[in-house]
Amino acid sequence: MADKTTETRTTLTRDSTRVMAYLEGVHYPADKSELAAHASQRGAPMDVLAILDNLPNKTYASLSEVNDQIEALTSETTPESF
Repeated sequence: MADKTTETRTTLTRDSTRVMAYLEGVHYPADKSELAAHASQRGAPMDVLAILDNLPNKTYASLSEVNDQIEALTSETTPESF
């Protein structure tokens, strides 16, 4: 079980790190559509855009807030154990 938890945390970190890379340069506050548009303009792949598409429709005050929301979102959809 520890191995699965470690794998899940690694996946979450990798997902949020990938998304954050495409959000560099965003001027905050920014809403979900602005984040997606910025990432798209920077050439984000479909999996990154899908993560952004699943964010709650709200205005984000900072990159850190976006990161926290992505981690919360992906941890809800990634099973901790079987």
